[in-house]
Amino acid sequence: MKKRILVILAILAIPILSAFAQEVKVHAIVFCNTDDEKIGISCKNDQARFVEELGVIQAALGCDVDWLNVYTGSACSKKNLEDALSSLRCGSNDVVFFYYSGHGVHAQADPADGWLPQMCLKYESYDQDKFVPVTYVRDKLKGKGARLNIILTDCCNNNASWVTVKSLLMGVTTPPKTNGIDVVRLKKLFYDSKGMVIATSSKRGQYSYGPNEGGCFSISFWDEILKLEQGQGTATWNAVLDAAKHNTLDLTDGKQEPVFQINTDTTSTQISEQPVNNNVVIISMEQDLTTAFKKLVDNSYSRSNRLSMVESIASRLFTSDASVILLGRNLTTNVGGPTPIKKYLEELALSKTVKGLNIVKSHKSALGKYDLIYVSEIR
Repeated sequence: MKKRILVILAILAIPILSAFAQEVKVHAIVFCNTDDEKIGISCKNDQARFVEELGVIQAALGCDVDWLNVYTGSACSKKNLEDALSSLRCGSNDVVFFYYSGHGVHAQADPADGWLPQMCLKYESYDQDKFVPVTYVRDKLKGKGARLNIILTDCCNNNASWVTVKSLLMGVTTPPKTNGIDVVRLKKLFYDSKGMVIATSSKRGQYSYGPNEGGCFSISFWDEILKLEQGQGTATWNAVLDAAKHNTLDLTDGKQEPVFQINTDTTSTQISEQPVNNNVVIISMEQDLTTAFKKLVDNSYSRSNRLSMVESIASRLFTSDASVILLGRNLTTNVGGPTPIKKYLEELALSKTVKGLNIVKSHKSALGKYDLIYVSEIR
């Protein structure tokens, strides 16, 4: 087994703004080693859960999320990571959420930031030139001027069959809903904090575990966010991470103990209410699907115009027998389908209740067109 450390949430100092309130934009930067033969399935589920949960937050708070920098498989590379950070442009009220799931290692002789690992984007000893210290990400983000930086890394997943994941999220079989979400608690966490929060998924020298369901600490973290959405718990980073720490200990029979340091204050930044936006949030790692679905649900078009788009979208991107399967929030339970693609596109074009659409995964036929997509609808 290989060392795997860490999760970091870093919230940097927030400059005091003028009397003019500002809107919030979240920049998602995601790297997941989904091709790895040992931990690929776990990393794939980590990536899917990250996108799903941040998508729910996006729909609930009305903030804009930039999903352009999501890298999986062979795209999970040092060069892409460096390029994504170098090209990042932030406003003074933006949020950066960096997430990594893959192998990690720590240099035994490293005296600096002794609990922060290196991310092994290509995990072989002869590929050390492809390792990236988490301190590199932290230091790069400090200079970007965002109000809030969150760095969450779940490193070196070990497929431990003895770990039984009892996640709250995995028990939610219904589609995610924004109605009833405690928006006030979410805003306290993501809008009203300034300072720094740093957490590791395990003490230095411990293993961190990631069965196929995903990293134990990542799962525990999102479970705590779910509790806040349901109006439970205290909306502070200390409370969230302390609870996630204890959940991780429970999941791993005490073998993995996260460690964190918190230094935060309440921000005096004036954040405006997000403008009313009736357009559906579309999340997909496939650019062609993103473009087509965004147009299909664009409320600036009449319902008849949206319906008229169905035939061209279906024939251009999908096989004639393509279908859609709807998934619950746990991303495993089938809550609808398979539904023929044209029927589903028509229902989506006419829907007044769908607020977000996460295309979790897709499959293409030998002809290069999609014959099956899995979708989680946020209502």
